[in-house]
Amino acid sequence: MRVFCQSIDKYFCEFGRGASLVLLILFLTKVEGIGSEDSKIKILSQPKKLSKPMNTNVTLPCSVLNLDDSVVTWKKDDQVISANNFKVLQNSRIQILEKPGNGVDLFITNLEMEDTGLYKCTVNVNKQDISIVHTLLVEVPPFIQSLNPANGSITVRKGSRVRLQCKAGGQPSPAVYWNRQHNQPFHRHDGVASIKGEELELRNLTREMAGTYICYADNGVSQNPVWQAININILYPPEVNGERTWIHAGKGTDISLACTVYANPPAKVFWYKRTMKLLEGERIHMKTIGDTHKLSLVRVKEEDYGDYFCKASNQLEEDVQVKFFVTGRPSTPELSSEQEGLDSYSHELTWQLNSHYSILSHEIVYWESDKAGTAGEVPRQSHTRRVVTDGIDGKYQYTIKGLFNNTFYDAKVRSQNMYGWSPFSPVFTFRTSDAGRVPQEVKYPSETVRPVYQEIDPEPVTSSYTHSRQSVPNIFMAVTSILRLLHSTSV
Repeated sequence: MRVFCQSIDKYFCEFGRGASLVLLILFLTKVEGIGSEDSKIKILSQPKKLSKPMNTNVTLPCSVLNLDDSVVTWKKDDQVISANNFKVLQNSRIQILEKPGNGVDLFITNLEMEDTGLYKCTVNVNKQDISIVHTLLVEVPPFIQSLNPANGSITVRKGSRVRLQCKAGGQPSPAVYWNRQHNQPFHRHDGVASIKGEELELRNLTREMAGTYICYADNGVSQNPVWQAININILYPPEVNGERTWIHAGKGTDISLACTVYANPPAKVFWYKRTMKLLEGERIHMKTIGDTHKLSLVRVKEEDYGDYFCKASNQLEEDVQVKFFVTGRPSTPELSSEQEGLDSYSHELTWQLNSHYSILSHEIVYWESDKAGTAGEVPRQSHTRRVVTDGIDGKYQYTIKGLFNNTFYDAKVRSQNMYGWSPFSPVFTFRTSDAGRVPQEVKYPSETVRPVYQEIDPEPVTSSYTHSRQSVPNIFMAVTSILRLLHSTSV
């Protein structure tokens, strides 16, 4: 027998003839296939990242090509689960699904939170391992683990500091944030409506900070976040405020005084005239609606004029009060002029007030805004004018002349009747027009009668200083006076 072979890639052998030769070629072809790409052991399954809700099932595949007698093992993290169909980890929820010659799958039922992890399928080939890793995340809806204070309520005094805690669990880890009930803004947190984090610290508590604080936990698994609430109860002494403390009352009229009282514990509220405690009577009525306490005086008499007090007391403080003044003097004027004037050197002031008695005069004080004093004080460089002007339905007007153009001014007004002066109005700011602008004509309805006013002589204008600059009308008047003086001298 003679055998002749060529090449390491091709075999050409001469061995006998006929069928014997064919068998040899087939045999050699089979030997050549071992170790080729088509005969290698491969894991066909691809690594997966799986997210599954709790209490559902999942299959982790591990299909193998050309497995032969190699062993397939499964591990979770560092714990061995199985080797082929032999189960090492005794867990009734895990099933081994062997596919003879084609691999082994894992089937897990009724998923729990602890099933989350890395699952590794490994095949040993010639003392070398090939493997794939599946990542399983078991989705767990958020839940509140603990709350502090645990009973959901805390009582502290005004000015105290509290720290609220809310720890939550879930998979993935939930975001925790705090809201106030009805989405009220957080005080001293720039008015935000939500604050993130498991802890919420509130300092220097005030009555406005009392109420319900809600801890939310959300990880997107459930349709809505879960929540639990903590109520903060803040104890504080009475806080008493009056809606209007200067009250004009004409004889024979009915009036009401109202004070708002906030207190915790709730306060006892009483009304006094000077030092005399008031009781319900024919002309005196008292009513409470929520935090508002009202005192009504029917058919006011002159002896009803004077000081009244709304006093509140609780266990933390007594006789917290607000003072009211009932008087026949006019009410506080309210300025309602245009802030941007149409004239360059004058401005028309308009105000209204309430008085059951004739107004005798008005006092107008004004000054340049940039010369204003501190803390709302009238500067020394101010002007005062007392005028008499007829009003229509409690509305009055007066035109201030001799102003500078394109200048900001502050002004306030008070009015006088037979009982005396009203308080000054709040300061009103206006600006005169630029000299270059043409004033628009102000038209009044034909049925409206323009108010008539006159300055009270001999003090039409009083001023505590002399301008360093003169307005155009004042300069004209000064020049005219000088010319008249020169003319009289020459004569």
